[in-house]
Amino acid sequence: MPFKRLESKPKSTYVIDQIVRAIQEGEYKIGDKLPPERLIAEQIGISRPSVREALLSLQLAGIVERHPGNGTFIRRKEKRAIFRAYSLLEETKDIFEIFELQKVLEIGVAELATEKADVQSFTEIENALDQMRLAIEEKDHDKWFAGDRAFHLAIAKVTANSLIEKQINSLIDRMNRDVWRESKRYYLESKSEYLNQSFEEHCQILDALKRRDRKLVKDIMEKHFIRIKGIIFKKIRR
Repeated sequence: MPFKRLESKPKSTYVIDQIVRAIQEGEYKIGDKLPPERLIAEQIGISRPSVREALLSLQLAGIVERHPGNGTFIRRKEKRAIFRAYSLLEETKDIFEIFELQKVLEIGVAELATEKADVQSFTEIENALDQMRLAIEEKDHDKWFAGDRAFHLAIAKVTANSLIEKQINSLIDRMNRDVWRESKRYYLESKSEYLNQSFEEHCQILDALKRRDRKLVKDIMEKHFIRIKGIIFKKIRR
């Protein structure tokens, strides 16, 4: 199917419009494979990030399935799923602001933890790292997400400040929204080395906490967030 060039509407919305129309008109049937991102972007006349954003929303809504290395396939076409795809696009509008908030809060919390930590404080953090290590061995992404959550909550606990714990917990809940979580999952499935790199960075954070080295903790976490932003946000665009 030849895609039409862009009209005056949000780019990712226009991509969804055309794919949904093609499905409804029978040009694509359940199980059919969509053209590559590059080809869709060229035919419409937009950048690939806009196409990725649209495909991610369609994936989360269950309309398509994306298999790294194999392509994107039509899965369903119910109206409810189509409405869901459009609504998911709205979630990408604030995900970048939430990420920036996460960076500021978690780095600040880790710095404070260097002042409050004692030997007993590290047990929960080490347990979380064990869970993350096991997740790598089992290639279990859900277990990885749970371990990562436990790691940052454990650091928040070290501060002995209940308000900080609540804020970090609430923030992590927001970061576990469909768009952010599935964008990370899609990358993990296509780039297995990400888990090993991230695990090593988390180990470095714990080591810096044990040294009570505030500057080192900040430097490691800033580099960690810079890497995450550069990797994950290629999948969703501002």
